[in-house]
Amino acid sequence: MSDNVRFVEVPVRIPNLERDGTTGTQMVRVPMTIDPHTGEELLTEEAVELIDNAKARSIGSRSRRK
Repeated sequence: MSDNVRFVEVPVRIPNLERDGTTGTQMVRVPMTIDPHTGEELLTEEAVELIDNAKARSIGSRSRRK
């Protein structure tokens, strides 16, 4: 990874099975890049995938219990 990448914990809202609300929040450690011109923190493609996977795992485990 590049020098301008750092890992941070971000809160991820977990949607309910109906997808009209949330069941809670899960912290996920993801890589972010820093824009060298603005200093803005940006999610990497890997970060988006990690967040999507956390949501899918949580929804999948709840749907199997029903």
